[in-house]
Amino acid sequence: MERKELEKRLFKGGLHIHTTLSDGKKSPEEVVEWYKKHGYDFIFITDHNKVTDFSHLSSEDFLVLNGGEFTAGKTDLNEPLHFVGLDLPPGFTPSGKDSPQGLIEEMKEAGAEVILAHPYWSGLYWQDIYPLEGILG
Repeated sequence: MERKELEKRLFKGGLHIHTTLSDGKKSPEEVVEWYKKHGYDFIFITDHNKVTDFSHLSSEDFLVLNGGEFTAGKTDLNEPLHFVGLDLPPGFTPSGKDSPQGLIEEMKEAGAEVILAHPYWSGLYWQDIYPLEGILG
């Protein structure tokens, strides 16, 4: 595909997907097949507390990218804060700091974009989100 064509194309992707390697119901291979079948162009596999290299599941028309979901800190309701790192290197492990901002910074230093995960069912209030710097969404 020429660059000119790529500049005009929208890509459909999934940014927060778990497999049987954490608490998902489908294997990485099954996840990839499901998203391909449903018209996606790319996904990030973001299993809990690990980053696994899934590049071998990519193909010419479908891209599988590395990510992970990690927790740090607590909300005002005493629930853990969940952060998704997009494009983390395989094997990434946070240093163990319990600071949400510290985790965000570690993920960004590793080259990731960071998203605060599932704000609704985590019961997040603006007070939980407002102080965080460097998150994409």
